[in-house]
Amino acid sequence: MDFNKLSMGMKLALVGGALSLIAIFLPWYGFLGFNISAFNSGFFAWFGCILGVAGAAVLLMKSMGKNEVKAGGFATEQVAAIAGALGFLFVVLRFVTQTDLVKMGLFVGLIGTGLVAYGAFTTMKAAGMDFKPKSTPTA
Repeated sequence: MDFNKLSMGMKLALVGGALSLIAIFLPWYGFLGFNISAFNSGFFAWFGCILGVAGAAVLLMKSMGKNEVKAGGFATEQVAAIAGALGFLFVVLRFVTQTDLVKMGLFVGLIGTGLVAYGAFTTMKAAGMDFKPKSTPTA
């Protein structure tokens, strides 16, 4: 796979997925040497980051020609954009609900999931898609 042939949106989404994965293990909250990672920061923290990683992984698999993920009439780019947007929303909700003693991991999670959402959205738009699923004929 040649990374130079990837679009800018795809590259942003892949970098965002890597940042989201790293953010899971970084400290999100802490005080006096006691730190809490995303796994101990609540559902919104770890699930948001995992959604960001999943969105990037879906795009990576398609760009490698391995597998094209489709769900309920949504194409791969749409699935990745939805996963990235939901991941970003969850991490933002985690930040809004707990703003005390914030550490670097939360900000890395915000940036990572935001990059996945934006990169997947621009990739989806470049492919001429919107958020409407393709209608599938019923039997």
